[in-house]
Order: sequence, then structure tokens, then C-alpha cells
Amino acid sequence: DDQHATRAGIVRTCLESVYLLAHFFQPFIPAGAAAILRQLGDLPARTIPELRASLDNIPVGTAIDHQAPVLYSKLAVPAPAPPAPAPFPLDLRVGQITSATALSKPGSVLFHVDVGRAEPVSIVASLPSMQEDGGADGEWTARLVGRKVCALLNLDPIA
Repeated sequence: DDQHATRAGIVRTCLESVYLLAHFFQPFIPAGAAAILRQLGDLPARTIPELRASLDNIPVGTAIDHQAPVLYSKLAVPAPAPPAPAPFPLDLRVGQITSATALSKPGSVLFHVDVGRAEPVSIVASLPSMQEDGGADGEWTARLVGRKVCALLNLDPIA
């Protein structure tokens, strides 16, 4: 039967691969490597150079211990803890200035910013350096309209 020969070849390749890996595991998990070799017909360990890359290291007809217990049980991993809430969640948004009005305090500006809410948000900022560079009150605030800004929206208003 062609399928039987194919399956036998696949099983042999897997067993030979496990046999080879057991030798490479030997320095790191010696008890595990010895248990693998016992389950593969109690074959003797070889040195790495003695192993054949042609995958014919296990003699034909070797009895494999398929009743042996599972070598390593599945590791029980606890469910991850839910992430701790941020100490201060930031509501940062990019918006576009829709209007800018100079206030009575020099350099202070009232902005209306479209951040995607139903209504624009009002933001008061102090920009004395822009007023110094900008000329008359209406000129420098008018240049701010249409600019993009990054705003922190969940701060409490300051009285």
C-alpha cells in the first residue's frame, strides 16, 4: 500500500529527528534526553560526530515504547492579570483651530478647536512670544486659525 509506505517514512523521519535532537539536548536537559533515548528503544547515546545526517541512526525493527508516559506535562500558565489603570489617563487629541481671540491679558488667547466632538472645545493659552512677533492684536491671532494643534482635553479648568 502506497499510503502505508508514505506514513512509515514520515514516522521514521520524525523518530530519527527526535533521536538527533535528544543528543543536542543532552548538555542542557540530561534527564530528558536519557528518557527520550529510553522511549526510542533504549538506544545508546552517541557523540554528535557519530550521528548520521542521513537519518538512519535507529536500526530497523527497533521497538519503540509507545506506552511510556508523557515526558513533560503541559505547562499551566496562569491567566494574565488585568492591566493596572493608568495613574492619569491622557486624552490627547489633534485638532484644528477654528477661531482665535486675543484676551485682555497680554499674550493670552482664547482658541476654539475642532477635535472631532459635536462642538469645538475652548482652550485658553498664553503665547506672549507670538504676540511680540506678530504685530497688531488681530493680525497674530488670525494667523493661528487653521493650524493643527495637539490638545490635552481631560484637565480640570483652572479658576
